[in-house]
This record gives sequence, C-alpha cells and structure tokens, in this order.
Amino acid sequence: MKYFDFHTHLNDPKLFSSWKQYLQDFISIWGKWLINIGVDDSWNKRAILIAEEVKNYRGFIWTKVLASIWYHPSEVCFRYTKDLSDDLFRWWSED
Repeated sequence: MKYFDFHTHLNDPKLFSSWKQYLQDFISIWGKWLINIGVDDSWNKRAILIAEEVKNYRGFIWTKVLASIWYHPSEVCFRYTKDLSDDLFRWWSED
C-alpha cells in the first residue's frame, strides 16, 4: 500500500528547517505523494522551494511533492478588509 498526503505543511516555519527528515519519515512508511499547502506569500514560496528541491534530489526519486499555491481565507479577509477600510477612510476624509 502506498500513502498520499493531500494536505501537509512542510513549509510551516516550525517544520521547514527539518522538512527533509519529515519527508524521509513519510517515505519510510511507504509515502508516495504529498501536496504542500501554501497559506500566504512566505508559505507559498517555501512550498515551491520544497517541490523544486524534491524534483531535483536523487534521494526522493520515487516521491512527488506538489505545491498548492493559495491564501488562507483569513489571510484573504484581512487583505480585503484592510484595503476596503483604507479606501473608505480616504473617501470619508476627502473634502
């Protein structure tokens, strides 16, 4: 049996420094595919970096790691409401 993890966060700052060890542990239990989920700009960049390194690293030749590039809903809400509130403030303060 092979295992697929469709929602992982090796790009989490707490795990990122040891992501290769976590991946080796996953492979040791017949792990085959991972989808590393991004939640903001920095997590997305780390997800891409991990996917690129795995693709080019012989030690993980039978394993695939994909990067899901997106934003967490709370991140989207924060960005949207901040932009909206800035626009409303400018509109309200105009004479």
